[in-house]
Amino acid sequence: MTVTKIDVAHALDQTLSDLITLDLVVRQARGNLVGMRLHRSHLLLDQLADVARESAKGIAARSMTLGHKTDLWADTATRKNALRSVDVKPLRESDAIAAFENLLETITTRLHVNIDVSARDLVTQGLLIRLADRIENLAWMMHLRAAA
Repeated sequence: MTVTKIDVAHALDQTLSDLITLDLVVRQARGNLVGMRLHRSHLLLDQLADVARESAKGIAARSMTLGHKTDLWADTATRKNALRSVDVKPLRESDAIAAFENLLETITTRLHVNIDVSARDLVTQGLLIRLADRIENLAWMMHLRAAA
């Protein structure tokens, strides 16, 4: 299989779309959490939102560096992303954590596919590997939070 610039651009677009959606979903869920001891979950969700926002900027910059013009910023909020969302109603902490474990699993699976796609573009691949490391670390922290 020959990987083209278009394949790498698609991988960056998908990753950017996932990160923007993740940031929006985290913000929605964080505001809807209910329960007795939410402080640690709020901090974890804040970290997740920060990683999504910071990484989205880097992915968008890489895409532009490669000459690909992406227009996902305004579009993502209105179009249907394939990521499963969380309910907009009040969320028990355990339900939110479980939903984010599933969401992060989907994102990391996609990231690993995109890492493979970008194998001939080492800068892009390195960017995606660092992102996967950060997301997988937060997924592990979510798993620990669920077990607590």
